[in-house]
Amino acid sequence: MDKNGDEILVGRAKAGSESAFAELVRNYREKAVHIAWGITGDEQVAEDISQESFIKIYRSLKNFREESKFSTWFYRIVVNLAVDYQRRKKLRSYIPLMKIREPVEPRNPALELKAGEFNRVVQNVLERLSAKQRAVFELKNFQGMALDEIARIMKCRTGTVKSHLFRAVEKMRKELQDRET
Repeated sequence: MDKNGDEILVGRAKAGSESAFAELVRNYREKAVHIAWGITGDEQVAEDISQESFIKIYRSLKNFREESKFSTWFYRIVVNLAVDYQRRKKLRSYIPLMKIREPVEPRNPALELKAGEFNRVVQNVLERLSAKQRAVFELKNFQGMALDEIARIMKCRTGTVKSHLFRAVEKMRKELQDRET
């Protein structure tokens, strides 16, 4: 959804339009679930976090001052809830990457085996990342967000986002290099 469309829907929802809020839910639900799933590694928890995010938005929409884009505000809520969940449970869960990204049809069994091994290595590394590193990695690599947008979502400096991303990528690179040798 473009910024103008969001502004119109938010304005209508703030004025009490249930259909406008329902459209915001339709527009953001799938992405919210993917972000929460990428951080928590649990599909059911991601669904719950998505629902909790919409409840929180519904209750506080009248206080949204529109100083930032609605999407930034919404994703900040999703990320915060997911990171808080990770902190509370101290989980480093399995992330089913094959469910997040459709697998490319392998051309031969050797490629299929190598792709499966690669996904296992990636999953193992993601499990060991901190909740914030995992959130940044998810938002950048799976959601395609820009670093400055991630910084606004996570309420930190772009340099902090770069640091989290750098550490996550370095852990990934080291693990993959160790596997090759």
